[in-house]
Amino acid sequence: MPRARSRSARDPFDWARFRSGLATGLTAAITLGLVLGVVLGRGALKARAAQSHALPVRAAFNWPTVVGPGDADAPTTWLDDQTRARLQHIVQTTVTPDPFDAGSLQRAQRALMATGWFSGPCTLRRDRDGLVRVDCRWRVPYAAVRHADRDHLVTIRGELLDRSFEPGLVRLWVIQGAASGPPAPGEPWPGGQVQAALELITFLHRSGATAPALRGVDVSAFTPTGRQLVLITTAGARIVWGGPASAPNPGEERSAVKLRNLSTVLAKPDQAAAPGLVFDVRFARPGWLAAP
Repeated sequence: MPRARSRSARDPFDWARFRSGLATGLTAAITLGLVLGVVLGRGALKARAAQSHALPVRAAFNWPTVVGPGDADAPTTWLDDQTRARLQHIVQTTVTPDPFDAGSLQRAQRALMATGWFSGPCTLRRDRDGLVRVDCRWRVPYAAVRHADRDHLVTIRGELLDRSFEPGLVRLWVIQGAASGPPAPGEPWPGGQVQAALELITFLHRSGATAPALRGVDVSAFTPTGRQLVLITTAGARIVWGGPASAPNPGEERSAVKLRNLSTVLAKPDQAAAPGLVFDVRFARPGWLAAP
């Protein structure tokens, strides 16, 4: 009777079928993992979104700080409380809690830029716990333009900022008598009068000695034919300066001579406030004129 063959000799292992089955099993496992990942990931995203919706939107700005040394842990900003509250309100009422809502961030950015406070596009990004961080390049108030019984803040280039005060509250130079009304925030004041006054203010600031005694510039006589700027002192005296600091009118002295004449009259504050008179510094021999 013949001996039975061993199993290995009788039934050889089918490697091809094994590899095919293994590939099929791996494919099924990978597919199942992907499906579970999508389901679980979507659930986690929904949970995160639901949690975010429950948190109020808060705004964190890079507020401009004062120039010079200060407390590094709590730097001081020169921006007043009302303006800061208004800018934060724009973000908090425009940005939705939905972490996937990019459109509300864009709308908030446009609303912030419309205030004129920023020289370049603001960057808004969501942080955790409902916090929206706002990074901006700030414009700095340099003077105020009085119009319709309000003092409107402007930059050194005359760009309007979305902030005005009652007369007497601004601790900046005040430009009076502009023929044109205020532009849209962020735009330069039209007409050229304000820019001529700002150039003169900058010249006087850089001169050092005279700026503290002066508080404003009247541009009502600065027209295409007249081009006369009039300074206003803290005592209320009026001083005829003439043409722009960089381009005196024909017949006028250079600005350096005018500055020496100005220093002479400002050295006598009682005389500088003489009622009914204006002091003329345009020529080599300064003197008093009857007020127009």
